[in-house]
Amino acid sequence: MGAMRGVVTGRDVLLNLRVIWAEFGPGVAVCCVGAVLRGRPTTFLDVALKQAPAQRGRSDRAASR
Repeated sequence: MGAMRGVVTGRDVLLNLRVIWAEFGPGVAVCCVGAVLRGRPTTFLDVALKQAPAQRGRSDRAASR
């Protein structure tokens, strides 16, 4: 296992896409792919946290039904 670099790389996203999708949802997975395609350095945590409020809102509404 390699050292933790913190920056999202194409290799990391491809190797872990199934896990990202299953654990964090399709929104975070798509954003990770988008971050890699944009080529700007970003961390997984930054991508995941930007998606979290939107996903939390949907699950809260679904649970209240």
